[in-house]
Amino acid sequence: MKDIGGWETRLDENMIQSFQNSGDWIDRTIACHLDKWAKTKPDQILITDSRRSLTCRELKDLSAQLALSLRKIGLKQGDVISYQLPNWWEAAVIDMAATMSGFVVNPIIPIYRESEVLHILRDSGSRVYIAPDHFGNFDYVPLKRRIKENLPYLTRIITVRGTGDGPDNFDALFDSSFTDEPDIDVSPNAVKLLMYTSGTSGRPKGVLHSHNTLAAEIGNVIRFWSLDQDDRVLMPAPITHIGGYLYGILLPVTLGIEAVLKEKWDAAEGLDLVENKNLTMTVGATPFLQELVE
Repeated sequence: MKDIGGWETRLDENMIQSFQNSGDWIDRTIACHLDKWAKTKPDQILITDSRRSLTCRELKDLSAQLALSLRKIGLKQGDVISYQLPNWWEAAVIDMAATMSGFVVNPIIPIYRESEVLHILRDSGSRVYIAPDHFGNFDYVPLKRRIKENLPYLTRIITVRGTGDGPDNFDALFDSSFTDEPDIDVSPNAVKLLMYTSGTSGRPKGVLHSHNTLAAEIGNVIRFWSLDQDDRVLMPAPITHIGGYLYGILLPVTLGIEAVLKEKWDAAEGLDLVENKNLTMTVGATPFLQELVE
């Protein structure tokens, strides 16, 4: 069946009804969790990176402001927003803004270069591309220039943590006078995430997830790992990878707990964070876990 954005999925009415009846699908978007925490514990920290911590209230307000700005530049439900960011708080705001307005998020790993990025943006039909000017040893400015030349249908290329002013600066998309959640009816069965495979045996392929399928994943791991509101997350994995995305953004918002994002991995620093902030769980590839144990 097709969702409101025209995305063709494998869902049908029988499947939807079956998963709803079983309780596997909660039939709500993750924005409902954020709204609840913003009302019941507004000062609880949800996302921390190397520069800033965001409380439940701050994440909701910033996300609502960004959602409105993206709608003002012409985005509608089902449109794709691509972001190529490190483990920065801005990624969580983009994700929640998209959830509020029914946009599809397309996280792109920061190490990808022109060939991969152009393929993903073209294949996804992305309307917005969000990236830094610089991160690590890479200059994204020439990449943005070539993207603009090759993909003229992109509505906007937005810079995060840049030095310039103007409408293409991420900070310019926030209006502190607006703090209410956009009044948009978003179906939990609509596509929320478009994430590409690594492409080790060919071109990367886009994988679609709905709000309900992602919520089912998070709900199952919460039960399986017996997580509760006393837990805190260390997230060294890229939040533009499925593991980092699920457990560095969606899990903390769902449970109302803090996730500490690491943009560069250092095992000693990670262990200090575990001790100093009482972090209780992490998810990551073998090198992260091996270095922590050592």
